[in-house]
Amino acid sequence: NLKCYAECEDVIDHTLSLFQELASGYMTGKLLLKLESTKFIIANHSRENFPFLEEYRCVRSRTNFYYILGCLVFMEDGPVKFRSFMEPLLQVHSLLFLC
Repeated sequence: NLKCYAECEDVIDHTLSLFQELASGYMTGKLLLKLESTKFIIANHSRENFPFLEEYRCVRSRTNFYYILGCLVFMEDGPVKFRSFMEPLLQVHSLLFLC
């Protein structure tokens, strides 16, 4: 849903609401971290993979998306996971710094 329905705010909001509900529980959060799809999201959370991040009207959804990912990343102690999570954000920062 997050990849295909970038222009439908309701679908994005409902998807993120469910994702947040699952991520907020201790056991369900741990189970989410084991899924390949969650690992992909954490490693590739850029607008190329999730077009809704580019939409101006989805600013609140973008904030919620990164809040959920932050909760999942900090659920486990590990600087390696944090560094890999920050890599796409650092690339954007580098591009902005060059401009």
